[in-house]
Amino acid sequence: MAATATLYGGDVSDYSDKADWFKYKEKFDKKYNSDEESKRKKIFEENLLKIQDHNNKYQTGAVTYNMDINEFTDYTDDELSQIYYTGEDTKEEHLFSEDLEDVCSGGCIHSRSSRSRPDISTDRESINWREKNAVTSVKSQKKYKTCWAFVTAGILEGLVAIKHKKLQSLSTQQLIDCTAGYEELKGGYVIEGLRYAEEHGLLTDNDYPYKGPKSRCKSDAKTNKKRVFPVDYHIARNISVEKLKSLVREIGPVGVLLQVSKTAELFRYAGGLFAGSITELFYHAVLLVGYDTDSTGTNYWIIKNSWGTRWGENGYLRIQMDNKYGITRNVYYATAVEILPEE
Repeated sequence: MAATATLYGGDVSDYSDKADWFKYKEKFDKKYNSDEESKRKKIFEENLLKIQDHNNKYQTGAVTYNMDINEFTDYTDDELSQIYYTGEDTKEEHLFSEDLEDVCSGGCIHSRSSRSRPDISTDRESINWREKNAVTSVKSQKKYKTCWAFVTAGILEGLVAIKHKKLQSLSTQQLIDCTAGYEELKGGYVIEGLRYAEEHGLLTDNDYPYKGPKSRCKSDAKTNKKRVFPVDYHIARNISVEKLKSLVREIGPVGVLLQVSKTAELFRYAGGLFAGSITELFYHAVLLVGYDTDSTGTNYWIIKNSWGTRWGENGYLRIQMDNKYGITRNVYYATAVEILPEE
């Protein structure tokens, strides 16, 4: 197994001296006051040792993924989980059962539309919607609990690309500013984002660009701009891995909730098949864009994250297809979109 590549082009063990702290600050544009810098440098050095220890195991084949230094390396596990993760997913059930039958389990699919659902029985060996030009560029949510907005936009972006042959980033900031239920300290919900988009439509990211903080909703002021409306969207709960594979294959990118740990293993991920521990459950919304099998015969999901391109595999994650992380518990997707006004 090859040695781990790092952001400085060498082995992680080389980066424990003082000069590397300055390299790190320059690379990721880190600026601190004197008291803060001492604290962050100490955390950075502690995390560096964790990365080095993990990558030593990776080189011996004891673990299936490697870690690297990135913009999160100067934060503690507690800080990262508080900034990026939400603590529960139960509100999704409440929101969706307000005007539908009670939420069920065991593989049911709830629909917001009276249309029949597509046939999703066909299974294939692999699919990667990135290779089919149906996934927009990786974005960074910055230090905000806005992963749900990027997933909502990603679901609709995929359908626009697949059905209308147009690859266009949609506005996550519009969702943040205008969607009911979003709170900056608690996060938001994919299903609320889809509900908002159904009623109001999503503008493009160019027309309503991402800033991060929640602000006054400015959607109504852009009356002459094109908007994307989901006209048929669903939530699938507790489905099988095979059914999820079929959804991705037949429909396109879908939203899922990862059950993640308070430990920062996912934040340090740099490549390979992720298989981190789960000690305390937190939730993080991501876009599932495909699946495949590696040379050892291990099946894995291909996931687009919203932590920028300097995290993971150019912003992507590969994760073992064993449902250890609750991927099949909450699946969000649409099967049709409209673009209005029509050209």
